[in-house]
Amino acid sequence: MMLKKECFFLILWIVLFSQAFSQKVWRLDDCIDYALKHNLSIQQKEINTKINKIDYNQSKLDVLPYASANSGAGFYFGRSIDPTTNDMITIRYFSNSYSVGSSVTLFSGFSKINRISYNRFICLAGKEEEKELENKVAFEVMNVFYDAVFYQGLYQIARQQKELSELNLKNTQSLVKAGLKAKTDLLEIEAKLAAEELQLTRTKNLWESSLLLLKQIMDFPEGEPFNIENSFLYSIFLVEDDLSAESIYRIAISHHPGIKAMEARLMASRKLLLTNMGYLLPSLSLSGGYGTGFYETRKDNTGKTVPFRDQIRMNAGQSIRLSIGIPIFGKWNGHAKLKRAKLNYIQSETELEIREKDLYNEIEKAIRDLLALEAEYKQALKKVEASDVAFELSEKKYNQGLINIIELYSTKNDLANARSDVLRSRTQLEIKLKTIDFFKGIFTFSLSL
Repeated sequence: MMLKKECFFLILWIVLFSQAFSQKVWRLDDCIDYALKHNLSIQQKEINTKINKIDYNQSKLDVLPYASANSGAGFYFGRSIDPTTNDMITIRYFSNSYSVGSSVTLFSGFSKINRISYNRFICLAGKEEEKELENKVAFEVMNVFYDAVFYQGLYQIARQQKELSELNLKNTQSLVKAGLKAKTDLLEIEAKLAAEELQLTRTKNLWESSLLLLKQIMDFPEGEPFNIENSFLYSIFLVEDDLSAESIYRIAISHHPGIKAMEARLMASRKLLLTNMGYLLPSLSLSGGYGTGFYETRKDNTGKTVPFRDQIRMNAGQSIRLSIGIPIFGKWNGHAKLKRAKLNYIQSETELEIREKDLYNEIEKAIRDLLALEAEYKQALKKVEASDVAFELSEKKYNQGLINIIELYSTKNDLANARSDVLRSRTQLEIKLKTIDFFKGIFTFSLSL
């Protein structure tokens, strides 16, 4: 009997645990984290970053000396040149050669050094652009998340309205039976209740559509249970008394990935400009080599072919060479590349300046919107309190026969609209608060940060 009881409680615990796991409530951070890990565009950007890193590492290796080794063997038939005497011969013979060589660029207008710096800044820009894409995806998730919270709240308000109408319907039915209310009031409530049921259905559809959109952005598996958290609606928020666009801008510009990426692109364009300038300067290189071989045509005094080992030693030769290259005329390709590089640098400067101005405007607008939403939210709370009191008084007056059903539903709708205004301003306020925190470096999205 005890064993059965233990098995029963074990099975009950497993069922409750599995239900709790399947009914996980997704917070905003959970949704963003899931979206960043499963977004294909971010994965593609990560691959581009790895490619940039390969190019950067290769440019560092390009400054090392070049070395190679070669070996060849061949049979010659018919008319050919004797490699030992340079005479024309018509005999068949075998030859074998070996060589090693190395070269290094001593000076090339610092083009290779600047190419290393160029690839380094391109690599840094790619990493910052990856973070910027992560932030873009996170902001998209955040906006849709709060849209879903808003529609969920609207659905709850609509359901409360319907429940109030159902209570009013029962109450009015009792009053009609007692002869205290006309039957027209009952018909009016039934019509209002039908309209509210329709509104409840529409609101539920909006809520489910917003959840579907959120799951699609997150790349969340279809058919899996998905519930979002909305406890922040009941939390206390704090807005700083003195929000300065200048001070927030100074913080934001030091860590904003979009700005950092454009700064890196600007430095990369400058290094590319210097690289192209170096291509127009003289270059100096040093090379050396060692070669030897075996030739079947090489004979000793007795007419026998000199042995392989002796020929390898006798035919050995070394070389060392210092060369300078001076560009004289290349159909103006170098000058055209240099001009394009200069224009690209100027364009990068202009784009960075525009982006910095846009960032300041974004911060200024976010602060203005935040303060406006704070004032709107506080007024909406006061309106809810006043509308709640007005509705309670209207219910009492309606039950006493002092007002008609239309006046009752007017105050009831005012209360619902006031609650909707509170919900809308509160969700929008949360978005602006997190946006300001992001600019200040407090609230970050990127997995890389």
